[in-house]
This record gives sequence, C-alpha cells and structure tokens, in this order.
Amino acid sequence: MTISRGVCTDEDIANDIVISGLLENMSKEQILSVMETARNARLARLADGYAVDDGICKCQLKIKGSFESESDTFSRERHSVSISSTAGEFHKAIHHRGV
Repeated sequence: MTISRGVCTDEDIANDIVISGLLENMSKEQILSVMETARNARLARLADGYAVDDGICKCQLKIKGSFESESDTFSRERHSVSISSTAGEFHKAIHHRGV
C-alpha cells in the first residue's frame, strides 16, 4: 500500500521552512535558491558518474544497451539513460523502526 497525500514541491518545503522559523534570516526566495543550487550540484555529481544519497533516496544513472567495444560511444538508437532510485539511510531507519 502506498501512502501519499499528494506531491510536495520545493515551494512547499520552502514555505514549511519559513513558517517554522528555522531560518528566520532567509526569505522564501533565498531558501528556494539554495535548494536549486543543491539540486544542480546533485545533478552534476550524477552526470559525473557518482551515486547521490541525499538521505531520503540514493540515485544513480543507468545506461541500457550494449556497447560493441571499449571505444564504442553512446548512441541514442542503441542506448538509453535513466535514473534509478533506492531507499536512503533515513528511509531505512524509518522502515527499521516500523513507522
């Protein structure tokens, strides 16, 4: 069974942070800017071949298709790129506690 109340966006998270007062010296726009910078940094790491674990999920790029040799390059006709996601440490801790 999937439990979901809907989709939560960065805008929603930024609003939650503003309402909580945790970063009272930052505006919603500044928080969104930091979130975008962090997202871009994670995407850059993925593009560089790293797996990225943000604590909620661990993502990594996957290339599907066969390469004919070590010098064969990526071809849109024969290959595809996707992102796989598995549970991060925070998710594992919640699952372990039975929440």
